[in-house]
Amino acid sequence: MSDYIICGIQQMGIGVANMPEAFRWYRKNFGVDIQVFEEAAEAKLMLPYTGGEPRSRHAALAINLQGGGGFEIWQYTSRTPEPPQKQPLLGDLGLFVAKIKCKNAAKAHQHLKALGADLISEPHTDGRGNAHFFVKDPYGNIFDVVENEVWFKNEGKETGGTFGAVIGVSDIEKSKKFYSEILGYDKVLFEGEDVFEDLKGTTQVIGMMLVHEKLITAQEALKSLNAVDVKTKDFLSVLYKVNEIDKILLSMTELLEQVTETYVSLGPKELIKSNLFIIELIEQKITEFAKNTGKEALFNFSNDKNIAIPTKYSKPLEQILNELISNSLQHGIEESKERLERNKPSLGMIVLSLDVNDEKNMLLSFRDDGRGLNPFGIKEKALAKGIITDNEADLMSDDRVGKILFLDSFNDSFQNENVLHGLPLVRSVIEELGGIYEVNF
Repeated sequence: MSDYIICGIQQMGIGVANMPEAFRWYRKNFGVDIQVFEEAAEAKLMLPYTGGEPRSRHAALAINLQGGGGFEIWQYTSRTPEPPQKQPLLGDLGLFVAKIKCKNAAKAHQHLKALGADLISEPHTDGRGNAHFFVKDPYGNIFDVVENEVWFKNEGKETGGTFGAVIGVSDIEKSKKFYSEILGYDKVLFEGEDVFEDLKGTTQVIGMMLVHEKLITAQEALKSLNAVDVKTKDFLSVLYKVNEIDKILLSMTELLEQVTETYVSLGPKELIKSNLFIIELIEQKITEFAKNTGKEALFNFSNDKNIAIPTKYSKPLEQILNELISNSLQHGIEESKERLERNKPSLGMIVLSLDVNDEKNMLLSFRDDGRGLNPFGIKEKALAKGIITDNEADLMSDDRVGKILFLDSFNDSFQNENVLHGLPLVRSVIEELGGIYEVNF
């Protein structure tokens, strides 16, 4: 397509129960503080989309001057606004998540957390490598807050306006054709089929919230039913209420089955404790380092074979991960400015995975997306310290070069303090457990 007729998203329509209250919330939490218009009237231009019947509404259009599309905040006044009877979940059909910009996902997450926003996920990276997280407004609308580099101006806010949406479809190929040929979205930035870690937790949290909301609705319906004096004239209304409660309970049963399946997939109690131990350990170390240095990172932990760490290995694993994470953040992962210059996401990524080999030995894989190791620099320093000879340097494999980093004699801090820490401590702990380690770069 050479000539575009439709040019992106101008604004996102958002249904709320109270427009003035919602505008205050979006202004405070998302920085959407410029009100373009506000009107309380019949929406005559919407007649083709409302069955020809005029609908009264109180609406406002607000924008964030840092960049992105606007928020068209819409409250029905001709009827009471209602949430959907069945809350959409990821994978359902329709448009149900609005994407908004942020400069730094970790900082935006902390900002919204401090404001008391309903955060339903931690920051993760999406398929394109952009950091993002999900948050819900007071009316149940879900927003995907995504790092973006394109801004109109800087007003010191953590977030910007809308710039995309999550849309559930039944046929991805037909949908791509429609969005490309009719709407002009003809550049595919990412495409893949997988279990996306950044979405799994969000689906579980939304499911649990829905069960809670439906339970409250059922309780309220039962209270009103108990207050009814069952006489002939009230019989039909009683039947209606009973039918309504029955539908709610059926919907709750379906939701609980979904949540139960998710919980069962996590494995036994020992496995859950093991996974939480690792996740909390990594999160704590990254947060602590960020507080002391200002350098931030995200992490991704996978345990596809549901391996539970025996309690006796908890302390050694903690020692190993503490040193590896510190090493990554100090020496591997670049500062945000340097990462952006290298066309990388502003936040670094640490990836940890657990696996087992054919001999049932546990395998721990650790990597980061930093600047990588410099084998020539390692060899030069090792030569200068007399650890290797020129001949050995010429014949060394990458694994052997990498293992030099774990030697006591290679680390200046060990020689000065005579205390094991850093990569020498990692080597010592692994060897004490009878394990082996490999270095790949």
